[in-house]
Amino acid sequence: MTAVDVLGRVGERADGTVCSVDAVTGAGDTFAGGFMGYLAQQDATDPTSLRRAMVRGAAMASFTVEDFSLERLKRLERREIEERLLAFAEMVRLEG
Repeated sequence: MTAVDVLGRVGERADGTVCSVDAVTGAGDTFAGGFMGYLAQQDATDPTSLRRAMVRGAAMASFTVEDFSLERLKRLERREIEERLLAFAEMVRLEG
């Protein structure tokens, strides 16, 4: 079963808005790039840095599935990344 099978070619962004899922190919590579890029930037692999890198990777990969191939990433602005990271942080915050 693929993400397209599950989502029916429709997904939900971190901010709750609905988008079409045009291509899932490349999301794993984008996750890895965001993850490793964050760790390299921080020059750390402690548990907190690893968790933050996972969020960064997931946030970056979420842009990839919004359009075909690299098209969404080509249009991406730093402001959008920061907004998505804030939305992801809120989404995964645990109460208690």
